[in-house]
Amino acid sequence: MASYNKVVLMGNLTRDIEIKTLDNGTVVGEFGLAVNESYTDKRTGEKVDTPVYVDVTVWGKQAEVCSQYISKGSGAMVDGKLKLDVWQGDDGNNRQKLRVVANQVVFVGGKQEPADADVNQDPGDDYLDSEEIPF
Repeated sequence: MASYNKVVLMGNLTRDIEIKTLDNGTVVGEFGLAVNESYTDKRTGEKVDTPVYVDVTVWGKQAEVCSQYISKGSGAMVDGKLKLDVWQGDDGNNRQKLRVVANQVVFVGGKQEPADADVNQDPGDDYLDSEEIPF
């Protein structure tokens, strides 16, 4: 039987990335992602957002970069695969959790300006006058 395991999700981080370094030096990061399913209630005509919360694991250099540039509330698109974690709880019962292991994380929404940034600041020498554009 053929199978294909690929997931693409876009949403907002529900918590900051938690970074750990394994004994062998490999870096692993974990964060939560909220993905909204939107629909219009036919009875009331109101838009309803139903969030789905997903745990995401990211490995290596990508985990380090994610921890530097995105945090709780940031938008992200995750391309990865599903993985089922199975373990035995303290009460002796078997537990399981479905998570996404990221192959790629794309930052969505741009970088936030610091609160004290002057957005009307003169761009200086980096500014290119529209008359100088060769096309």
